[in-house]
Amino acid sequence: MSRNGCQPHELPQLIEACKSYHVPLEGILSMFSNTEDPVFSQSQIDTFNQCIEPYRNDGYVFHMANSGAILDNLATDMDFIRPGISLYGMNPCIDADAFIRLGFRPSLSVKGTPTLVKKLCAGSKVGYGCTYTCDKDEWVATFPFGYADGFWRELGEGKSFIIRDKTGEKCTVIGRISMDAITVQLPCQPEENELFTIITADFNPRTSVTGIAKGLGTIEHEVLIRLSDRLPRLYLYNSGKVHSIQCAFSNMYIEMDCDSANGVAH
Repeated sequence: MSRNGCQPHELPQLIEACKSYHVPLEGILSMFSNTEDPVFSQSQIDTFNQCIEPYRNDGYVFHMANSGAILDNLATDMDFIRPGISLYGMNPCIDADAFIRLGFRPSLSVKGTPTLVKKLCAGSKVGYGCTYTCDKDEWVATFPFGYADGFWRELGEGKSFIIRDKTGEKCTVIGRISMDAITVQLPCQPEENELFTIITADFNPRTSVTGIAKGLGTIEHEVLIRLSDRLPRLYLYNSGKVHSIQCAFSNMYIEMDCDSANGVAH
């Protein structure tokens, strides 16, 4: 990848430098740069194998395979494999239908309850810039989940919706996304502490991590890493039993499935 480490011809010098400075050396690894290109990936494997050939009997471990390589069965015969985003049920690069057929499913959802629900009169303005105007009396809920928490500003002004868990109804995000809040149009007054899902644990083209990433023209990794540390993490078994809780002060929380064989939270 020409990012970290050394170039192939520099490996002998690097190993000798480690020895001369008494730096413990346990293994040699490389990283696939594009597992969607099987020809180039095979050339990387061939180059890596040539580089490590003189060191095979020196007690080192060797590994290359990340999530994409594992699913394509590339370099899985080495000492280690390195599954990353696939641990969370996210697709690294292969065909989406094939990924689902393999039994993978996302382990993460974002859920929460409103901090405020109010009935606004027709003509009321919502959010910064007054970009939304109620055309009739409307129920509007505020959730403490804004762009500082990982809900992208591009998802505001009617471009996304959340799910009302009780009924499965889609509730449109209205107005601009604030730093710490979103405003959502509701079909009626909700029950006290009623639960809503902001990011769904599936492959929905609008509400899942995968769908949001595609709509924003980015990758699932970027959507996931933007989820703020101030959001509590709730780890559950498939039975619904709580495995553990990582607390923070918020009405919102990230729910992780700890039971899924192909979507494990660590």
